[in-house]
This record gives sequence, structure tokens and C-alpha cells, in this order.
Amino acid sequence: MKFEQIVSVLDEITGKLDRALSLFTILLLGIIAVVVNLAVFYRHVLSAGLPWSEEVPKLGMVWMGFIGTSMALRREQHIGFYALINRLPAKMQTIFKLIGHFLVLFFLIILIKWGFFLAFTVGSSSVSPEMNISYLWLLLIVPIAGIFMALQLFMKILKSIVDLVGTP
Repeated sequence: MKFEQIVSVLDEITGKLDRALSLFTILLLGIIAVVVNLAVFYRHVLSAGLPWSEEVPKLGMVWMGFIGTSMALRREQHIGFYALINRLPAKMQTIFKLIGHFLVLFFLIILIKWGFFLAFTVGSSSVSPEMNISYLWLLLIVPIAGIFMALQLFMKILKSIVDLVGTP
């Protein structure tokens, strides 16, 4: 199998992952909307609050934010300053983007490592006050999203290599 075919298959896999994450964020948004509306109904119509109604949306928003970073990375919708890079020749643009990808990948490796450490040390010993669940479930999204971002970035690196040198 040629290198370009492998890159194409991996791109298809990461595309399916991206679609699954997109559906998951839609589900999370729906859950948040239902919980917030229930909380408003209970508080204003029934004059009784739902104690967990603040924690569920917070948890969902944190998860959506971190998963959204992976989706933005794949679609190249993250913040970037390309004013100088876009003035360079195409090969130089690819080289600078490749350098940037490797720097971000280095950061993501650190994020994944310390994210797991934080989740399993601090998160496993702390409990949310209202829902009484471990903060592990809140903090676990940090390394998980880091893995998703690293996979998407790895695809970008492979595509950049193909663009730069052709088929190795």
C-alpha cells in the first residue's frame, strides 16, 4: 500500500471520528438545553430548584469546549496568525505550518500526560457537591480531547509531508 493511500485511509478514519464527536457535541447541547429548561420550569413554576441543574450544564459545556477544539483543529478553524506565512512561497508555507504542527503536537503530548495525572490524582479524590460524582469525569476530558487533537494533528502532519515531498 502506498504512503498516500495510507494517509487517505487514516484521513477517512479521523473524518469519521470528527463526525462522531460532532454528533456527541450535538447530544451534549441537547442535554444542556433540556436541563436548563427543566431548571427554569422547576424554579419559576413549581418554586423548587433542582440542585444538580447547575453542574450538568457546566460539565457539558466543559466537555463541548474541549471536544470542539479537536473539531476546530481538523477544520482549521482555530486561532492562527498567518499574515506573514501566507506571503511566503507554497513550500515555505508548508514548512512553517509543519513546524507549527510539531510544536502543537509537543504541547499536546504534555497536555495528555499531565491531564491523565490530574484526572487520576486530583479528580479521583474530589467529588462534586450536588451530583456526588467524582471530578475524574470532569477532568478526564482534558487528556481525551488531547488524544483527539493529537490524532487530527498527526493527520495534518502526514498531509503536509505528502504536500512537501510527495510520496516518500
